[in-house]
Amino acid sequence: MEESLHYSGTLFVTLLTAYRKLLKISGFTDRLTTLYNSIEDAESKTTTEKAEFLQSESISFDNVSIYTPGDQLLAKHLTFTVEHVTLKY
Repeated sequence: MEESLHYSGTLFVTLLTAYRKLLKISGFTDRLTTLYNSIEDAESKTTTEKAEFLQSESISFDNVSIYTPGDQLLAKHLTFTVEHVTLKY
């Protein structure tokens, strides 16, 4: 009886750990899905501004305006580049 309770407790902890890992992975996949959908939306919009996505070692924005989802302007005509850096210890 005591051995059965110990086994049940161990099984419960294992299931709980697996559930937590699954939730963490689920959060990551949701963020990636949101990112991919946003990129597809930006590429398909027919506005005067056109997004261009290129494979690169840096992230660049040239003369872009950033808005909140509620359409509030946060930054106007923003241009910047973030270069890839390899850290050595």
